[in-house]
Amino acid sequence: LDLRHVNQGNELLGIKLADLFIADGQEILATCGPDEKILSKILSADGNELPGFPMSVIVDKTTAGPGETCAAALKISKRATVVGDVTFGKSVQLENRYLSKDFKVKMVTGWYCDLDGTPIHYEGLNPEVPIQLPTRDESDPYMVIAKTQLQESTVDV
Repeated sequence: LDLRHVNQGNELLGIKLADLFIADGQEILATCGPDEKILSKILSADGNELPGFPMSVIVDKTTAGPGETCAAALKISKRATVVGDVTFGKSVQLENRYLSKDFKVKMVTGWYCDLDGTPIHYEGLNPEVPIQLPTRDESDPYMVIAKTQLQESTVDV
């Protein structure tokens, strides 16, 4: 799953995408407050798991928002190996607060973090298999390593 340059949209969409690949009932992400105290944990629960095959997720320094929440959920659930660079570090929980029927304010109410409270916001997500950016003469090292990870993976179906 190539999440390089995925950085626009609502973080919840990234969680919903990851949820497609994760068995129901697993803790996949948490939200934290400014003190890194866990406010809530997010469980996978879409009922549409696509199990039984190995996965690699490719990220880079432009991966943010929904790309980060998707990659983090797949990493935390141990459903996929994350390959690439540390991500951008923009992963916030937003809520609309209505001031009146005509006016609303979008507020940051938390940050996405892993299950022990380590923030993704500001820090970025660390890949399990870090790689450096290619020079102009090299092939795409992200794709090479992702393919290697998939070839080395074994999954009991």
